[in-house]
Amino acid sequence: MLTINDYQKFASKGIRKESEGKNLVVGFALGLGGEAGEVLDDIKKREYHGRDVSIEHTAEELGDVLWYVCNIATQLGYKMSDIINMNVIKLTKRYKELYEEE
Repeated sequence: MLTINDYQKFASKGIRKESEGKNLVVGFALGLGGEAGEVLDDIKKREYHGRDVSIEHTAEELGDVLWYVCNIATQLGYKMSDIINMNVIKLTKRYKELYEEE
């Protein structure tokens, strides 16, 4: 099983040659928006249109979202584990009542 940082390294290998010389953060951000839209569309179809969209398909789309998030993090010089830790610290401070240890 891959760690989040291993996956981040894996994801960074998938950058297409056509993207060379372009602002990769912009390209990844646009891709992230598109993939997040696909996740939202799956949920909309299931919940409001009564369509049989599998949860597995939605999970696959979440994987695409993660791919873009990892590549943006790489371009910004961050390891995903650092981003996760930063988020834990932020949320723990902001929502103490939810994240306090028992």
